[in-house]
Amino acid sequence: MSTVRLGNLSEAEGAVFMSAKIGDFVVVKDELPFSMNRTEDWWIGQIVYCVGGARSSSSNSIFQIVNIDTGTIKVINADLVIGILKVQPSHDQGINLY
Repeated sequence: MSTVRLGNLSEAEGAVFMSAKIGDFVVVKDELPFSMNRTEDWWIGQIVYCVGGARSSSSNSIFQIVNIDTGTIKVINADLVIGILKVQPSHDQGINLY
């Protein structure tokens, strides 16, 4: 299991969403467009669907993610994923929603 550091990410660390797959548990940066609060909020979810990019279908562009705290499903831009907490051992066997 990898450690996730929240805060300013370098460009190399920001590409972590490229290796995310269906079933992975990920840390998602919560973007509030009109918030006056400058703190960085985040939540944990499980990826249930991935959409490839327009130029390359193998590169992630959009994720559908289940928030593990609330159970709500959100559609987010892939670059909001700032860390992968748990990788599913086999993506061929489907998803286990916990």
